[in-house]
Amino acid sequence: MDLGFTRDRQYLSLRTAAALAYIGLVGRSPDPRNTLTMQRVLNDVAHAIAVLAPIRTYQGTGEGQPPLGIEALDLIEGRFERGASALVCRDGAEVRQLVIQRRDLDAAISILSDGGLGKSLRDRYHSSS
Repeated sequence: MDLGFTRDRQYLSLRTAAALAYIGLVGRSPDPRNTLTMQRVLNDVAHAIAVLAPIRTYQGTGEGQPPLGIEALDLIEGRFERGASALVCRDGAEVRQLVIQRRDLDAAISILSDGGLGKSLRDRYHSSS
């Protein structure tokens, strides 16, 4: 059994994925003592990931069913809220139970890292540190 293959297909909550991406890009975790800033960080990172990778939802699926895709335009034009735990779509509909496949997250982090997002995040959220 190829455990790497299984791991690559694993779904992570988008909130967890955004935190992992932030750590990978910036080199440290968001400051949990500042809840508002941490939520903004996770929302921003989730949006950057969503531009590059498919985000799915378990909302509206039955038990044991695969997650449903979310339209790319909703991901790009929508806004993430509550620390990447919800997406408010263009039409105002809220989607929760957001997930991303680990292999898609890894690919997005690689692209974002090459694009300099880590420096931008450090400048924006850690300039006074």
